[in-house]
Amino acid sequence: MSKPVLDISKYQTITDWAAVKRSVSGVIVRLGYRGYGSSGTLVEDPKFYDNAQACIRYGIPLGVYFFPTSINDNETIEEANFIIQRIKDIPLSFPIFLDSEKAAPAGETGRSDNLTPAVRTHLLNVIIDRLITAGYNAGIYASTSWLNNQLSMSNADNRAYIWCAQYSNACTYEGLYHMWQYRSDGTISGVNGRCDLSHIILDMPGGHKTDPEPTPTPEPTPEPTPTPAGDYITVVIKNSSDTTVLDTRVYL
Repeated sequence: MSKPVLDISKYQTITDWAAVKRSVSGVIVRLGYRGYGSSGTLVEDPKFYDNAQACIRYGIPLGVYFFPTSINDNETIEEANFIIQRIKDIPLSFPIFLDSEKAAPAGETGRSDNLTPAVRTHLLNVIIDRLITAGYNAGIYASTSWLNNQLSMSNADNRAYIWCAQYSNACTYEGLYHMWQYRSDGTISGVNGRCDLSHIILDMPGGHKTDPEPTPTPEPTPEPTPTPAGDYITVVIKNSSDTTVLDTRVYL
């Protein structure tokens, strides 16, 4: 199996980016999040810029993820715009993933934690559609349990790429998924402490959409001139030198 994909946020410390490059297929960095409290403040991960620039500098395939806690359509638009503003001019090797999971710590309830699966899925769809309209590929990150019970995946945007988390020897999610986060206690050379690791299961495009070249429209083949049917006479006209100047058929 190919090298794992590493995902990081402000909680991980990279001590040797060259070592990370040798050990992984790519790095997905947290771009930011909306806070789980009632104010729902939008926050950029304090290490986002440095992590993204380090990946670019070392030639490591780069992706981003964002943690949404929107509770209405207006907030989803704010979140999508927040993402778009921060990824301009950043080369992305993975779709932009939306991290859907319980927002608040254990024992607390976050602003989006009591949404129904249908509403939660709808709000993710709004963000995904806005990202795609802006020219990016997008996807959903969630655990197998969350995909099965807290989202309505039959109603999820079918353009979304799925990144499934299940810390086990196998992923049991029965739907389509493109990447599997198989552990949260992995170790990677160049990273201080434990980290999340994933396997790429199905090929995914980069973050920036590329429209296929239009298929050229072939030139129409001219219809052959039909030969009239029926009786005819041959008309031959010659000049005074006995040279033929007209030889044609006249159909009756």
